Amino acid sequence: MLNLQERKIKNYLRKQVSYNNNNNIRSKLMCLFYSNINDIPIQKEITEEEYDEYLNKTFPYYFKGVDKNKIIAIFNLDVSPRKKIIIPALNSFNHYDINDNINNCLEISIDTFRPYYYDDWKQQSEDINKTSYENQGSFYNEYLKFFIKKKKFPTFEEFMVFIFNKNEIPLHKDIKNAFNNIEKSYTNVKEHIKKNNLTYNEIRQIIVLSTNISNRKLIQLL
Repeated sequence: MLNLQERKIKNYLRKQVSYNNNNNIRSKLMCLFYSNINDIPIQKEITEEEYDEYLNKTFPYYFKGVDKNKIIAIFNLDVSPRKKIIIPALNSFNHYDINDNINNCLEISIDTFRPYYYDDWKQQSEDINKTSYENQGSFYNEYLKFFIKKKKFPTFEEFMVFIFNKNEIPLHKDIKNAFNNIEKSYTNVKEHIKKNNLTYNEIRQIIVLSTNISNRKLIQLL
């Protein structure tokens, strides 16, 4: 049975979910376990100082003094038993560094709006990121998926929310660097779009047509 303080927490969390704010409160609760950027958890251990600061500024006073595992248990058992929050261990993530520099930017074809396809692209990716391809996030692909769905290129915050809402796991610790590299890669593409007054439908058609690898290789050589 929950005590008075825990019942207050339960009622608060229920209100947040009922306000159609489910993903937002889920990300905030996960930020009690990881560092965060703008209320989106990232794959980095949270310090005690960060935890206290985040708890105090984000949640009502009666959350203080309640173990964070108990808070998650209240949410999972009494608020959202059908869609529980899972807190992965930090050592379950693929830890590799993403540097914010021009050498980490992929060249984008203005004919496909995708990175140029090379037969050894996996090896090139591994050389850049110093880890196996299977360990890497497909951030360029998510960038295009956002455009297809939202009909615009994302801001950094929109990009983070989009990825988190799909998987509900902390984002790569260097997600900001990954986004900056993508933005640099797409500078020429955005200039091309503006110069030629391309509509969303025209851009979408190009992206969809180049999804198939054979098509992409042919188009980028024209």
